[in-house]
Amino acid sequence: MRYLTKLASDIRLLVSEEHASSFVWKYDEDGDARDQGDESSSDEDSDADDRFVKFEVTKAVDEEEGVQRFPGFTGPTTPPPWYISFRVKQVKLFWSPKYAMQGFSGSQSRNYKNIYLGENIGEASIHSMFELGMLPTSASEIYLEYLKLDMDAPEIQEEKSKTLSRLQSDLVDLKKHVEHVVRRRFIHSYPTLGLQSGLDSDLSQENYLAPILGMAPKAKTVYDKYQRQSVPDEIKSPEYQAVKDRFLDVQGILEESETMDEEEKRRLIQGIPSPDGSKEVPSTKAPKRARSSFISTIGNGIKSWVLPTGRQNKSDQKFSRSSFGRNDVEFLTNVDSYGAFSDYIPAVHAIQIAAKTWIEGHIAEITEELARTLFKTVEASALEYVNQQYKWMKFAQCRKGICAALSQEPSPSKYLSLYSLERNTRARQLKFAVEAMVCTRGEARVEYSMTQLEVRAEDIRALDDDPSHLPSIPHNRSPVIRLTPTNYRLLYIHLLDQGRRLLQILESSSGIQIYLDDARDTTFRNLQRRFASRDDRSLFFAVDEETCLLAIVYVDQGRSFIQTFILKDKFTVLQQRGAPDELTRGPGTVHLSSIPVMMQSSPDGSALVLVERSQDEQSWQARVFHQATFGENPEGIVVELPPDFHDATKFTISSLGRRSYVYLVAHSPSAKSLLSVALRISRIEAEYLFREKKGRRTHSQSVATAHNSLVDCFSEVWDRFPVIPAIPRLVARQWNRVISLITSPSHGREFTSSRPPMRLTIVEYAEQSNLQRSPRYFSDMIRDFIRRSPKPVGRSLESIEVDVKSASENQVLDSPVESCPGGEWFVEVICLIPVHIAIARGNRFVPLKDGRCREDHNNALLGLEVPEIIDAITLGTYEAILGSYMSTKPVRVVSSMGEQSVGKSFSLNHLVDTSFAGSAMRTTEGVWLSLCPTEEQLIIALDFEGVHSLERTAQEDMLLVLFNAAISNLIMFRNNFALNRNVANMFTSFQASTRLFDPQNNPNLFKGLLAIIIKDVVDSDKKEIVEE
Repeated sequence: MRYLTKLASDIRLLVSEEHASSFVWKYDEDGDARDQGDESSSDEDSDADDRFVKFEVTKAVDEEEGVQRFPGFTGPTTPPPWYISFRVKQVKLFWSPKYAMQGFSGSQSRNYKNIYLGENIGEASIHSMFELGMLPTSASEIYLEYLKLDMDAPEIQEEKSKTLSRLQSDLVDLKKHVEHVVRRRFIHSYPTLGLQSGLDSDLSQENYLAPILGMAPKAKTVYDKYQRQSVPDEIKSPEYQAVKDRFLDVQGILEESETMDEEEKRRLIQGIPSPDGSKEVPSTKAPKRARSSFISTIGNGIKSWVLPTGRQNKSDQKFSRSSFGRNDVEFLTNVDSYGAFSDYIPAVHAIQIAAKTWIEGHIAEITEELARTLFKTVEASALEYVNQQYKWMKFAQCRKGICAALSQEPSPSKYLSLYSLERNTRARQLKFAVEAMVCTRGEARVEYSMTQLEVRAEDIRALDDDPSHLPSIPHNRSPVIRLTPTNYRLLYIHLLDQGRRLLQILESSSGIQIYLDDARDTTFRNLQRRFASRDDRSLFFAVDEETCLLAIVYVDQGRSFIQTFILKDKFTVLQQRGAPDELTRGPGTVHLSSIPVMMQSSPDGSALVLVERSQDEQSWQARVFHQATFGENPEGIVVELPPDFHDATKFTISSLGRRSYVYLVAHSPSAKSLLSVALRISRIEAEYLFREKKGRRTHSQSVATAHNSLVDCFSEVWDRFPVIPAIPRLVARQWNRVISLITSPSHGREFTSSRPPMRLTIVEYAEQSNLQRSPRYFSDMIRDFIRRSPKPVGRSLESIEVDVKSASENQVLDSPVESCPGGEWFVEVICLIPVHIAIARGNRFVPLKDGRCREDHNNALLGLEVPEIIDAITLGTYEAILGSYMSTKPVRVVSSMGEQSVGKSFSLNHLVDTSFAGSAMRTTEGVWLSLCPTEEQLIIALDFEGVHSLERTAQEDMLLVLFNAAISNLIMFRNNFALNRNVANMFTSFQASTRLFDPQNNPNLFKGLLAIIIKDVVDSDKKEIVEE
């Protein structure tokens, strides 16, 4: 509604008949307030009723002790691919990750007496080493001997003979399987010829041919080529063609004759197998003569006898030989259907025998040719394989000899490990890509690798809404590698300060030492504490990074003590905090069926969590004992862990987001991953809420309905936002009634600072209603607002025109329209909508991109220079206004500052006519920006989050205050009554923190005017407030 009243000069309110009947009129016809029973009608009593509300305390939550299990996150634990460790004769070798050596030459390699070859160093790499002169004399002689390898040596010839003998014995089986494949293809094309009789059902292509084709790629190429060829659809047999022609001729005569008797037809059909009427297939020596004799003596005689001369040409057009198929595959399929007639059986049988005889011969030819080709290809591949095996064997012997020649010393202090050596064939000059590592032998050490897992902010927020949410845990950071001498025993290790610092507690023969080192250091540097070792090893350690405390619990003569230390100066200094305190044990006994493998307190201290084997010894279970009732339930609460925990070896307790969101984390060696389950541990507690006590309804409640808000919303806008601001903004030109947008090249300097009076038209759809009273209702609402509000209103409210029209009237929605430059109007829209520009989170000031908080954008800003950060930050729709549209106007920055819920947004809105959200509760988070263009300058309004809230730390408050004071020309500091201790301390810290911005080199910073605004001060207290 705020935007509507600022952007439109003519508002149409459409009221349905149902809504119109639900209106409640607060005023009578004469303008006086209506009485409500016994209640007073005075404004003072009405105001008192509105502000007096009774509440009662009710119990909202009554929770019992319990444990709920939810699915947890998973994450791989395999080391990153770049890290490689080496062990030679139980000695740990360590160096930086392998690197590409630039400018590496053969002479440099001779500086190392020992060179170890990696697995990727093959024949080509050794040949390059030979050409570069990297091989010593003994190794070069070994390689020269390998180059003289004789591939016609007796041993390889003997192996080839054995291979050929084995292949020759398999030729028969190969032919059988090839014939099987060929015959199956012909059976698929000619299913009616009975070719299945020659098919061996015991043969399988997958069991015999597939392995051969897999070992010989060239043989597979031959085989695939045959499979792509089609089966011949034409049978090139003279016997078959003769009997086929006779069949077709007879079919043509029978279809053309209309007067032939059945006996004559039967005689013709029986003559198809042979011209003389026998059922034998005619001789292949004179097929054409047999057909000619048959046609001339029988066919032509019958045609001349049966058919009249005038009808022969017409009948020839009725029968087509192609009707029996375009090829022999289709012909044989059609002919087979004639076998159902007894007169055709001899003819069909003769055709099929002739076709099958030719196909069987063709199958034999293809089988012989394909089997011979496959055999030769397999034979060549086998001989090539023998040559390769022989060459590989000789190269392995050569490489072994070269490796021995390159290892001159048994235990060198320094040597070169060569991983790859590849020649750049594209380069004109001789160039090689070398990947190697210089290794130095040191004392044996134990390696610890720590990969810090990160939780995304959206997952933490989702856990607040849904405890069963399954977070994703990315591990993008490189692991922290720590190498510890073998004579040291690691008691405790912990990453601090987001992985920048490392706390290590070690035990050696000289005692127990505590180190606080940089996580990137490879040696122990920052020793903080040293004390004697304990024979019973009864030491327990815990770190709370939020409070910067390290706690050590130990047992001495049966008594338990706790000693705490403070981690100071960004976790670089360890300071003892007082003397040890004795831990007193309260009464309590628990029953454990077995010794637990893990026993830790939950992060929030609400329970003790144990992990032990279940009774069947096949799975794991967690046993939870609540701290408040420890000992009352000796068995605790048992939670069965999921089946994928069956081989878990290491367990620990952690939390995500809040400390009450407990996760039991384990390592699974088989899955090579981290497993977890979420444990929601509930305690015995009760929560109480304040609920409004049901009683008599107040005056204001009794006269309001939901439909009154259609008109009352104007009064709410006047209450929350200015009617006439202290600094009015420019508005678009040529306003009159309803806005019409056109394209215009106008610029911001052509804005005006006034608009025509607003007009409100109420359109009623009911035939009879009381909406005609709306203008009087609206004017009375304006009168009440002016009476109770000290805001300046001038004549802006009284000039509002209110009219009521019926929807049945013609042209009720029509009115004169004046145009307005579209660009100016859109700029006004944009300047009214605030944009979020920054937040304070995690003790950091986080600039936003286009009003959105994105983790990838926040991470990308880390480590950037100031110009790069400026280029990365954008303000959404304000970019065009600040960058081009009003870029020539001078800028003034006005901001608000103060504690939470003191009216900072309210003050800014009424000063520069902005639209920041505000209420009695906390509404602003971070920093919001809005614009107020005026005739002479562009005012940038910054609305800041209130300080000293529960959601922000002292450092986050200080970051917001510093940013505010550094860039603002006017800072409105609002406060309740007077400056309290917290505000005074904040100003003291602020003065010390301004040095971080180096004001001497940045003279434009911290040049604003601080206006301190004290709320609710009566005249009698003004002097005391000023003095304070």
